[in-house]
Amino acid sequence: MAVVTVVVAVLVLLAGCGAVQPSAGAAPPTTAPPPTTEAAPTTLLFGQTFTFPGGPRVLVLRPEPLTASPGQGAPGTERVELRLELTAADEPVVPRSDLRVDLAAGGRPVAPVSDAQAPGLTSDPLPAGRSRILVLAFAAPAGATGWQASVTFRGGPAAVFQEDI
Repeated sequence: MAVVTVVVAVLVLLAGCGAVQPSAGAAPPTTAPPPTTEAAPTTLLFGQTFTFPGGPRVLVLRPEPLTASPGQGAPGTERVELRLELTAADEPVVPRSDLRVDLAAGGRPVAPVSDAQAPGLTSDPLPAGRSRILVLAFAAPAGATGWQASVTFRGGPAAVFQEDI
């Protein structure tokens, strides 16, 4: 009996060290993948400011109707402009390559449009410590509500600006 106890104890110790291989036909041990920890977006109201970690500060205003030239826009849509104030922190920011701005109305994405009145995200670098107003144009359903603008900096977590509901 003592020999059996010693043999069992040795097998338990060897199994804990990984020295004992599972028998043929036995299922290999499984390990759970590490949990993903993607940062949740930060939700703000239009008119509030957000500072990206290690990056610029941004303020987004509520979308407003944009006066369009006659014949512009599809029937049932209106052009809206989204204004952002961008302030570079310790290093320059290039809006076109460093930022992503998306707009939704009622939970549905709204398409950006080119407009001379709203030049959008420029390629001109914004020097450290300086601010610039950026104006983007979108074609939205006429009378749209439930606005939500999402801004990301260099692919990081989003700052989501929305109406007070």
